[in-house]
Amino acid sequence: MSATLTRGLALIGLISIGALARLSAQAPVGLHIASFTTTERDSLMREVPKTGTLKVVFACVPAGVIVFGSDGPSASREALRVQAVQALGTWVAEDRITDGTITLHGAEQACETARDQ
Repeated sequence: MSATLTRGLALIGLISIGALARLSAQAPVGLHIASFTTTERDSLMREVPKTGTLKVVFACVPAGVIVFGSDGPSASREALRVQAVQALGTWVAEDRITDGTITLHGAEQACETARDQ
């Protein structure tokens, strides 16, 4: 009974570690877009999911922020950022995109602040 319990706990631990590693590897990537428009946001929301595993997690026009995530296999933040910038390139000129370390929470706060002004 003790060996079975130990194996069960070990298995649960391994599964938990794997799940945490997957979640941390797929942390959302936020970008700032100068003069972000509702037309651009709507196009991105509609078209980005068609590109594969990339998805728009959050977008706020007044703050000029957009956050991307991925439904695909684990990828680094850098790989996700590259995918996001490439996807944006269809609708937004590259010189309007500012790469930053904005998180989903930071994007939500920036949006709230922009709407309050």
